[in-house]
Amino acid sequence: MKKQLILLTFVAFIANALYAQDVGRETYVIDELEDTTDVTTIKDIIKKQQKVFSNVSNTDHITDVWKRKSFFNISFVNETLKPDGQVPITKNDENNDCKSYLNDGYAGEYKSDWGVSLQVGHNYRISKPIADMVSFNIDWNIFDLGWFHFSAEKSINSKKIVDNNEYTNEPIKYYTPFNAEKHDFNLSSSPGISLDIAPFAHSNSSFLSFIKINAYLHIGYGTSLLLMKSNKEDGNNKIDNTALDWGHGILTSFGASISILKSIGIGFERRKSNYKYTSLDSDNYGDNKWDFNSISSRFYLQIRY
Repeated sequence: MKKQLILLTFVAFIANALYAQDVGRETYVIDELEDTTDVTTIKDIIKKQQKVFSNVSNTDHITDVWKRKSFFNISFVNETLKPDGQVPITKNDENNDCKSYLNDGYAGEYKSDWGVSLQVGHNYRISKPIADMVSFNIDWNIFDLGWFHFSAEKSINSKKIVDNNEYTNEPIKYYTPFNAEKHDFNLSSSPGISLDIAPFAHSNSSFLSFIKINAYLHIGYGTSLLLMKSNKEDGNNKIDNTALDWGHGILTSFGASISILKSIGIGFERRKSNYKYTSLDSDNYGDNKWDFNSISSRFYLQIRY
């Protein structure tokens, strides 16, 4: 009987201990739909830091691709001057009377031997580049300064332009030796529109990512000063050995360039203009005007900054 009591007491003690352990234990139920994004590990932290660093680095890179909005061009130019209509050429006969010789023809087409120009301009972006690769711009070619040289025609050294005075019906001499050696000094300014494409902006290549293609159309206003050799005793020139004609008018230009480095590029431009000229050194300044069309091809080296 005593042994049975001890055994019963031991069983009761074990049962009580097991119950107490079960009561103190917390029960967890795993919910497969539970949001566990707040659970962070060291690996997650590293990934997030790498992502932030990558975003910042990419933003800096894109900014570097597009930040150069101003440009400076050094152009090598071939220019052609051609009269708009017929500009008659005359010469003096034996009696020093100014007569028109139609067999001498008219002022012809003149092609430059060489030409250079300097351009400074700026691009104003309409909006943020699309996908960091395409940008539409408003351009301003702030100034374009050019100097073009034409050799003298071998067959004819100098010519005169003749017009009849509307009151006396007598010829008026304007010594404009278009066939003589000419220097054409140009100054112009033109706004326009352009399109920039950076096809490899997101590339990891430091060379490819900075390749940028630009195409543009500009319409502006320009002036031209033609300086030609002359003799004071011929015509009504005021300046010895010099004939000066001043012209002005509207010009249009279109072209394209490609940037192959961060700041360096090359390009081509085609320009057309129509200028109305008048003699600056004639006693009859402004009485006679003539139009010339100018067409030029420009190959240029571009520096962006």
